[in-house]
Amino acid sequence: MKGKFFAVLLAACMLLPVLTACGSGREPDAPPVSEDGQTQAGQQATEQDDSFSTSISGRVKDPEGLLTEEQKQLMIRLLNDWYTDIALFDEPQLDSLFADEKDAAMHEASIRTLTAIRQQALTDLRMKDVDYVLTITKAEPHEDADALPGQIHVEADETTVMHFAATPDVDSKMYDVPHIFELVPAEDGQGWLIQHHEADDNPYFSLTYREGTTADARLPQLLRAIERRQLQRQETVQVTLESDHAYDRQAAEAYMRQYDHQRSDAWYAYDDVGGNCMNFGSQVLLAGGIPMDEQGGDKWYWYGQNTLDLSWINVGKFYSYARDNRGYGLVADTEANYYTGDVGDILILGPDGGHNHTTVISGIVRDAAGQTVDYLLCSNTTNYTDFPAGAYYYTSHRLVKIYGWNDVHS
Repeated sequence: MKGKFFAVLLAACMLLPVLTACGSGREPDAPPVSEDGQTQAGQQATEQDDSFSTSISGRVKDPEGLLTEEQKQLMIRLLNDWYTDIALFDEPQLDSLFADEKDAAMHEASIRTLTAIRQQALTDLRMKDVDYVLTITKAEPHEDADALPGQIHVEADETTVMHFAATPDVDSKMYDVPHIFELVPAEDGQGWLIQHHEADDNPYFSLTYREGTTADARLPQLLRAIERRQLQRQETVQVTLESDHAYDRQAAEAYMRQYDHQRSDAWYAYDDVGGNCMNFGSQVLLAGGIPMDEQGGDKWYWYGQNTLDLSWINVGKFYSYARDNRGYGLVADTEANYYTGDVGDILILGPDGGHNHTTVISGIVRDAAGQTVDYLLCSNTTNYTDFPAGAYYYTSHRLVKIYGWNDVHS
């Protein structure tokens, strides 16, 4: 895994039509929501108080003993500071950890942007606690021509459990998020610093950074997307579609929770060739009773790597299928009010209104009046379990409301 891997992967996701777009798992003994898939929102973001505190805990697992304790502590300091600032909506100060000022500034811009996004939510998305494990998978001298003397290339996977203020009883999890660290000796010979760091998670690879700025260059656009979404709460007209067969949401949820953090051997996994998010979403729909569709002009099926319709694995193609399909197969509404979603529905996310990442709704977050204010999501690539939709760096959301399927052939 090279330093530019995530940038290349993101470009592949958005540019290659044969691939999916990029998007963790959950242990069965930790049910995150009530039996009906709903949880009540906690303190609203507008009611935050100065006494709020958080607990950040983490550790580095280095099973092969590849790093020194000092190097591991440097990585812990970065993740601790990162999560503390995001948890408290605090102003970041990471420059003391980095040898490269630009890399520090980019991380700080990500934190400020993510904070601004979460502050716009209808729920309180500060985090009460975070517990992470960073597992070292590789560490070796950096041998590229541009490497600094003594530079070490480190790869690691992060698994994290977090609790948001709005949903304190929900274990929001992400699994096996790849990180790259480039560590260099400090110039004074006292300790180590971070020359470069990146991770395969939205706040890192989604940032549009312009040197000298303090936040994502698209921040106004990202916030406008939130405002447009929230305006839908004022809409009163709702459309209900009919289908010959209803969607089995219970079966869809069971499959979703089994495979949000792992991959079924029955399917090819596209994680390394564009992302597995739409493949995962399609499998969830199939588990919920939606049949593969080889009929008519709009199709949706997968029988193997070389026998499939792109709508099964590509977010944009699936959205077109869900929107246009008539007669046999899926019955869905791509124009439904955002706040009418239910467990098992598809939620497509992106930074700018495009089709970038598929997730599946795993829970409904409601306010004290019983109104939907957010969703909990499961996804592949990144592997998320019960992660709040409003907490995503991607702020453009499209609901694909699933009704069922028709057995009438057009």
